Amino acid sequence: MPYPYNSDLYSERIDNAESLEVGGVRLKRVVLFTADGDEIDLGPITTPSAVTSGRKAVSSAGTAERIVASSTPCKYVYLSAALGNTNPVVVGGSGVVAANNTQAGIVLIPGNDPIRVDIDDLNKLYVDAQTNNDAVCYSYFN
Repeated sequence: MPYPYNSDLYSERIDNAESLEVGGVRLKRVVLFTADGDEIDLGPITTPSAVTSGRKAVSSAGTAERIVASSTPCKYVYLSAALGNTNPVVVGGSGVVAANNTQAGIVLIPGNDPIRVDIDDLNKLYVDAQTNNDAVCYSYFN
């Protein structure tokens, strides 16, 4: 059941670090409702405290390779094709394919804007390329 507009919500000050600002309004807790009116509690909102950047070059074109070798917890990651790549790269799960006309996954073209992937571990993402040493650049937040 939606709530009516209440101007008092827009003037309330929240000093908790686990809050979110949306359109000039700081929210401490976000609650969604199902079509039946049941509450879906998303829990506390947390802001990432660190960002780490890197680059993964594909050593064997045509083979899906993990972006990072070991477990790397994160909240989300931004990915882009390296500007010096000869061809696009493809990212996704272990079944990514970069071969012409059979791509499977998210195709990243050099020079295009990065994409955001919400994921809890960077180690779950793979990359494939059409050309050896083409790379994906990434920044993950945790």
